Amino acid sequence: MSEGEGPFEWKFDDLDPFEVGPRPEEGGRWDEARLNPQRVEVQGVYEMAYSDAKQHFVLLNDGAGRNLPIFIGIAEAMAISIVMSNGHAGITRPLSHDLMNSLIQKLGGAVLRVVVDDLYSSTYYAKLIIETDTRGTLIVDSRPSDAIALALHAKAPIYVADDVFERSNSTDLPNL
Repeated sequence: MSEGEGPFEWKFDDLDPFEVGPRPEEGGRWDEARLNPQRVEVQGVYEMAYSDAKQHFVLLNDGAGRNLPIFIGIAEAMAISIVMSNGHAGITRPLSHDLMNSLIQKLGGAVLRVVVDDLYSSTYYAKLIIETDTRGTLIVDSRPSDAIALALHAKAPIYVADDVFERSNSTDLPNL
């Protein structure tokens, strides 16, 4: 369907990239200290029925009673579950997150940590913090589900910005 066709009239000029994407970062530079990130642990990957479909989510906990459920796709749910269950029993080929970690290592880097740093329009955002031999520290945008799977595989800590905990609506968790 091209611009303006169908039941809804729209134009590319009408789209505001800040309405559909992440918030602009203040000053154009990511400032981790300003986020006051809290270390979290992955409690597990869960499945729940929602509108006649199954939804998967990873549950993060900060150890101080705050939980953060992040809804994820089935492939990411499986990848996280595999790493959490201690391995790749029966899996003979590398998964996507194994490939990412291997590439980072072969290029002289290591995943230092992951930070879930924003929540905008009901979508979570994350950053991979990667230390390299030649380029120093790199900050790479990522989906939280991929970042969490990679962090677990690389045995890197996971953090959530304080503001993300405050803005999330995680009080309505299903009984797990």
